[in-house]
Amino acid sequence: GEEGQWQRIYIKIKGEEGRNSERERARSWLQSETVTFR
Repeated sequence: GEEGQWQRIYIKIKGEEGRNSERERARSWLQSETVTFR
């Protein structure tokens, strides 16, 4: 019903946020690594 639909949408949104935060974390980690190597 309606609840299941909202739950799928919510999970989809949370998944997008999770991927974005992972990407940001990887980017910041790479930047700190390059700074360390120099």
